[in-house]
Amino acid sequence: MFEKFKFLSVIFFITFVTQSIAQETESDFEKMIDITINTSTGLIEIDESQVHDLHVFIWGKIKFNIYGLYQNTYTGQRITEKKFNISSTIINTTLTPILIPPTRPDPDDRNVNNNKILLGTMVLDLLRYDVTPGVKNATLSLSELDNTIVNQRDISFNVYDPEQLGDLEITHAETVITNIDRNQHTVQIKAHIRNTGRDDINEKSKVRFYIKIENKLKLIRTKYVGPIRENNSKSCIIFVDYDTYSKIIGEKLYIIVDEDNYIRERNDFNNYLNYEVPQIQIHPDTIKTFPNPFKDQVNFTFFLDQDASPLVVLTLYNRFGMNVATKGYVLPPNNTYQTITYFNDTLPKGIYVYTLAVGNIIYQGIIVRK
Repeated sequence: MFEKFKFLSVIFFITFVTQSIAQETESDFEKMIDITINTSTGLIEIDESQVHDLHVFIWGKIKFNIYGLYQNTYTGQRITEKKFNISSTIINTTLTPILIPPTRPDPDDRNVNNNKILLGTMVLDLLRYDVTPGVKNATLSLSELDNTIVNQRDISFNVYDPEQLGDLEITHAETVITNIDRNQHTVQIKAHIRNTGRDDINEKSKVRFYIKIENKLKLIRTKYVGPIRENNSKSCIIFVDYDTYSKIIGEKLYIIVDEDNYIRERNDFNNYLNYEVPQIQIHPDTIKTFPNPFKDQVNFTFFLDQDASPLVVLTLYNRFGMNVATKGYVLPPNNTYQTITYFNDTLPKGIYVYTLAVGNIIYQGIIVRK
């Protein structure tokens, strides 16, 4: 008996964790759509961004928030009470309609914002119906009480079964800065993706990189990877500039691979990865000299770390290794690139080796006086 209870507890825990992860990212379990009925024009207004690429799990739900948009006064207009209906191709009857009063209810204790009043919520709960995966349609209708249609809108949404998702998994992610990236002031974020199935995936798959800021997911980049043969792996790389990288250090990066390029598969462990962006010294340990060759003065540009000593020491050696010049510069450390200028119009023409001590870094190179 105890073993059976233990087994059921494990099943419940796994289900709860899976649901919790998906609920954290929301989207595919519960969709929210705001619908406004303009009582003056009789039009159904929808935020198009909410119905673009609309998709939901077979056990998910679509929640419609119905608002009434009221003007303070109506002059010379005959306004009558109307009813709002929602019907769908997955059910035989419409949801219980909401009555749209001709004027703002008074007294009214509901939320009023910019003359909008929340009149009610209509929920299309797919769990209540025998829904098959595929594209479905819903019809939104505003009509008079005698069923004369005033306005009508159609929206489509895709229903899918998460158990029929694909075989791609994200094994790990990493942040890389190569010498070329340093010169271009870019950072690589690399996701490693493997095909765990027994079949080749012959088309490219979409990979989305999100950052979570204030409990909201913000899309950073969308890339493609593949095709990938069975049991093989590939890397998917995005490039971000230094400014973007500095803002996402320590934040949670969500990486999702989507092999049919349509749905966002956020419920499976294998195609979903949380990755904390690490901090890497992004400045290059290089120095630029210009002009070189020079006539009377030469400039040195380098990165000065905010924790480095403010004293920068430049030393010049001739071709015999003799120290011909040493000069110190005191600079305010502010974690940015600095430029110092060395001027000497009496320095003999020739080739010189320089060292520039910047904190714990010593740069070395050659300059030429012409």
